[in-house]
Amino acid sequence: MDYSYSEEVDPKLYETHGLTSHTKLRIHKDSVREIEGTLRAQEDWSKHVHPINNYHGGLGDRYSFIRVTLPECLPDRLELISYANEFAFLYDDEMENLDFQHANSNSGGILDIFKHEALSSDIGSTTRPEKRLQAQILSEMMAIDSSQAMTSMKAWAKFIQMAAETRKTSFKTLKSYIPARVIDAGELFWYGLLTFGMGITIPENERDLCMKLAKPGYAAMALTNDLYSWEKERIAAENLGRNYVFNAIWVIMEERAVDENEAKNICSDEIRNYMADYEQVVETARNDKNLSKELRKYLEAVLLTCVGNTKYSITIATESGTTLINLFRHTSDDRQKGLRPRQDVVDGSPVEIRSAGDYVGNEPTDVFGASVVITAEGNISEDFIELLEPEQLPGDIIRELSLVSLKTSKRVSSPQLPTKLMGHI
Repeated sequence: MDYSYSEEVDPKLYETHGLTSHTKLRIHKDSVREIEGTLRAQEDWSKHVHPINNYHGGLGDRYSFIRVTLPECLPDRLELISYANEFAFLYDDEMENLDFQHANSNSGGILDIFKHEALSSDIGSTTRPEKRLQAQILSEMMAIDSSQAMTSMKAWAKFIQMAAETRKTSFKTLKSYIPARVIDAGELFWYGLLTFGMGITIPENERDLCMKLAKPGYAAMALTNDLYSWEKERIAAENLGRNYVFNAIWVIMEERAVDENEAKNICSDEIRNYMADYEQVVETARNDKNLSKELRKYLEAVLLTCVGNTKYSITIATESGTTLINLFRHTSDDRQKGLRPRQDVVDGSPVEIRSAGDYVGNEPTDVFGASVVITAEGNISEDFIELLEPEQLPGDIIRELSLVSLKTSKRVSSPQLPTKLMGHI
């Protein structure tokens, strides 16, 4: 596969905990469109569904989700892909709060948006807000490529219904759990997102083969997600009063009567084995001219997703999630009203983090040793950048600065940023 929109990341700059070996991490060159799509989705969800609290989403440090898992996304589709993915993250949070083992007629209402109406952009007065957003996504995708949009939405609809079924079972063995977890982790969703994002059309006669060949890659991703989300999911299950956790660590502990640390080691070994198997699949397919170019491109793209997903999973598990990016996650209404300040921790020290509305007209606030002032137009003072070199700034702050002018009152594109920042966005 030719690389047109991404660049390879020096292995010295990221950690994989030995879960990936030969394949290098790649990152999309455009950070701005991912941020725009992700924040647009968060604001739409907050406005139309319910407010978002203590939510991380796809943005994190420099290696944010879509940029590292879909590094060859077509630039003109990156903003929409980021929006759709963030919608899926938010939707997944809703799904995880449903107890499918004890489902009743009212508990699965959220699933209805992906039943018979999944391929329709029609909405009415009684339409769920999630469906309205899903219809908006479909409409925007159709405007770009109607054929690929329909393929993606069909895959997404099938994924949601199959995933709901998988969580109705409490699995006793890892062997039986993994196929279900592959479904639940979003195999079909990612198929739809990846093919649309990269403009790939898998021939009809190769679709079953495509899913079969990519299975080890999706298994590696599913287990990686389980490994790094274990603590969060265990606590969530306890808070909900559940006697099980839909996670490979729990299955391994139950099946093999081992403690948590040993279960994590076993899970890590399984990930390495699946990654090795899938790298071999991709290498073999790369030289098999009997396979279509589109299928070979898809398989290699999934391999890049595996590596990016590993990096992102490690990032989410290790970072605090408390950064100045929160300043810009509020809607315009929030900025006008202002939100009550709260205490967060930045670089180990407590810092009062507020909405942009709270900063307007106030005295400069010291953050990272720099005097930060946000104007009524939402701009950040120049001295915040001048005091520190870009290497010292957290990646998420640098990305946010790509959306906000440092010297003017206009929202600008990255080429207008100071030269010293351009190499770090």
